[in-house]
Amino acid sequence: QQLHSDFHLIICSNGMKEIQLKKLEKNKISPFFDRFYFGDAHPNCKPNTDFFGRILEDFQLKPEHAIMVGDSLVNDVLPCQKLGINTLKYDGEASFQVIYKELMELKNGSKYFI
Repeated sequence: QQLHSDFHLIICSNGMKEIQLKKLEKNKISPFFDRFYFGDAHPNCKPNTDFFGRILEDFQLKPEHAIMVGDSLVNDVLPCQKLGINTLKYDGEASFQVIYKELMELKNGSKYFI
């Protein structure tokens, strides 16, 4: 909820839409996201830079106005860095406060969090 007040949030996952939506609904977080991109709906999903490029185009964003937070160096971080998108690798260990602080430091004009 706190991130939603500071950023537009977008989910991008290689997972199947039906399964991923159930996870989001079970955790009661789907209302906080502006849009969802799932691998079964996009033939060129992660780590293809076209997948991330499409998200930028859909929101008419410059890469420097987005931040990708992902758990995979290969699927999330490296392709976004190649496009000039700010990145933060999340390993599942850091507390929300640590992640929030890092995101706010990366923000610098970024409005979207994918």
